[in-house]
Amino acid sequence: MFRSLFPILLAGCMPKPAADTDAQPAKNFIELTAPGTVPVEAPSVAQTTDILITSATIWTAAGERFESGWIHLSGGDIVALGEGEPPAIEGEVLDYPG
Repeated sequence: MFRSLFPILLAGCMPKPAADTDAQPAKNFIELTAPGTVPVEAPSVAQTTDILITSATIWTAAGERFESGWIHLSGGDIVALGEGEPPAIEGEVLDYPG
């Protein structure tokens, strides 16, 4: 019985073969998943000038409808809206009839 186990035990004591010197280390999880964590959308650009949209048809969340309305945007927010003559602003005026 020991004679049949001896070659198996001897094979287990043999030295390991030399490591391949050209082998690259495995990438870690962060390196592998980094391309998947890149933002899909471009970063938003802050509004630097006031914008006035005129001659537009506007529907509000309250259900009001302005046929010939205007919207004043400042800093990316709606500052004012209304119907009729728009206010004078220092900025860009966009005329969108309809």
